[in-house]
Amino acid sequence: SSHLSKISPVAELPSSSAAMAPSTRITVHSVVALAVLVTAALFPQAAARCPAVPDSQETPIVGAPSAPQPPDKSVADVLKAANAVDELLKYCEKDGDIFETAKTCSYTTQVVAGLIYQVNMSTDDRSDKYFEVEIFKPLPYTQKPPYVSKIRMMEILGDL
Repeated sequence: SSHLSKISPVAELPSSSAAMAPSTRITVHSVVALAVLVTAALFPQAAARCPAVPDSQETPIVGAPSAPQPPDKSVADVLKAANAVDELLKYCEKDGDIFETAKTCSYTTQVVAGLIYQVNMSTDDRSDKYFEVEIFKPLPYTQKPPYVSKIRMMEILGDL
């Protein structure tokens, strides 16, 4: 497994969060998530390698995903409400990987009984890997928050 950029630990922590007490595990997750958010806020243009976004001049098909869009406030709000960066961090930690920043590359939306956001995110400027983070935003009348429904590691194909 290739390793993503590592955050320099202030103190040596067990390599597996399973070896930690639950309260310590939550604290470590919280500290790392806070570090990720602070880094993202201080360095919003942090380097990360993204897959190319194909030009789509096709007529939209009803019920199909939208054409890929660059990051904007809409997707930023959904990512925040769904705690997507924290969920991505947890996903990466399973392989022992943590990252310094997560960059939103592009996203699509699809109207279902709610809205599905398919967000491409990168965590490293030297890797051919990126992540597809799927977020489901329920219909407003449900008063339920958006949530991450799926995360998949993908590979950038061809030259950028």
